[in-house]
Amino acid sequence: MSANAPNILLLTKIFSPPKTGGVPNYYKNLLQNLNKIKAVVITSGLKNVPHISNYSESKKKKYSIKRIDFFPEYMGLQLNFVWLISIIRMVQTIVKTVKTNRIDIIIVGQVQMFLLLPAFIAGLFTRKPYVLFLHGEEIPQIPMKSNRILKWLYLQSSGYFCNSDFTAERLKRFTKLNKINPVIITPGVEDRFFEKPAKLKDVKNRLNMNGKKNIYTIARLDKRKGHDMVIKALPLIIEKHPDVVYLIGGKGPGLRYLQELMRNNALESHVRFLGFVQENDLVVYHNAGDIFVMPNRILEDGDSEGFGIVFIEANAVGNPVIGGNEGGSVDAVVDGITGLLVDPKNKKDIAEKICCLLDDERRRREMGRLGRERSLSRFRWPALSEKFETSVIDMWRNFRE
Repeated sequence: MSANAPNILLLTKIFSPPKTGGVPNYYKNLLQNLNKIKAVVITSGLKNVPHISNYSESKKKKYSIKRIDFFPEYMGLQLNFVWLISIIRMVQTIVKTVKTNRIDIIIVGQVQMFLLLPAFIAGLFTRKPYVLFLHGEEIPQIPMKSNRILKWLYLQSSGYFCNSDFTAERLKRFTKLNKINPVIITPGVEDRFFEKPAKLKDVKNRLNMNGKKNIYTIARLDKRKGHDMVIKALPLIIEKHPDVVYLIGGKGPGLRYLQELMRNNALESHVRFLGFVQENDLVVYHNAGDIFVMPNRILEDGDSEGFGIVFIEANAVGNPVIGGNEGGSVDAVVDGITGLLVDPKNKKDIAEKICCLLDDERRRREMGRLGRERSLSRFRWPALSEKFETSVIDMWRNFRE
């Protein structure tokens, strides 16, 4: 243990690799930019990921990883023998890691029962505090009896981090404690988004846009992202801009529905499904786009965007963005400055806002410029990691008093 900074243990099922994007990349970048704190990560193993079976952890990273293979598919509360045995194994793993690495604080980075309960139990054995790091979607929105246990475990936490003000408000509503004052650490943008990619010309030729304007979405094909509403709004957009093309990059459970929606509206010549966009190709596809559109919405079960780092990434390359006026995107998009917010359930509003930017190239460029400046000044990983590090050190010092 350092005399000036603690050692931390991060618990999360998803980490980069095997998964990339969103939360996995968030934690990878957060930890990679630490300067004082030493971190250990307990996460899922690689044995079921064939395409990276020969993967070896980088020796340049500033954290160490302990990969285990007994994470359940469902991380919520289960009352069966296999799940309970896995809980015991997780407690043992945490306790051993805490002792071996002289851990001072346990951080639950995926706040679900399978990690939250072992963190609490291991904390009793090791007398180490645990802290929650929340991203929004894991906070229950539907009343259930099991939520009482979850809420109690939330309240035993010694501190809270959230990725947005929206997530922080959800946390306060769930715990019913307005006095909770979580530290906000938004997602950040990697430096590569501020650089012009070498393959840009090749990608533009492959897309064969022929001078056409495009709107685009790069995101998992989930209902909450709003791809369907953009497709429904397209006929209205085409009336004013008959050459517009909607590029959709990503994979997910909504693919067939979106393809059917495209066919039913006879939009085959205006919608292109790009498939999954590899992590290394994200920057070039953002640069090939004109206006990023993701009218995200809160679903009936509470599923929503906790923040929406993709808006900041699109801004970073100089593109204006259009997002839903629900969820964490209101923290990511500055309405009228870096982009526009829309009613995500109103196809007419979506169409009008898209046409507004398609009509006005000067405004598009100005929003893109302001968005890029904001991304540079507020969403760089070194500064965000420094804020996280300072907050953790302050918590640690308070724990010791």
